[in-house]
Amino acid sequence: MIDFLTIAVGQTIGAPLFGFLMSRTSLETAVLAFSGIGLAAGLFWSESPPNQVTTADIGYDPLPECSTHQ
Repeated sequence: MIDFLTIAVGQTIGAPLFGFLMSRTSLETAVLAFSGIGLAAGLFWSESPPNQVTTADIGYDPLPECSTHQ
């Protein structure tokens, strides 16, 4: 739910901001600015929280009957 809300808010704020930036500068500048923002956001992304228990930790196999799944 939070993931969807984050995307929705980002789209709602980002689209008018992109249009404003594009009208004040150029398409190339707007695209480069938003690409930089997207790449900068990737610096803060992590695979999983350090204390998160995964299905591999508890030995859960979602496909036990599949012979090719090992």
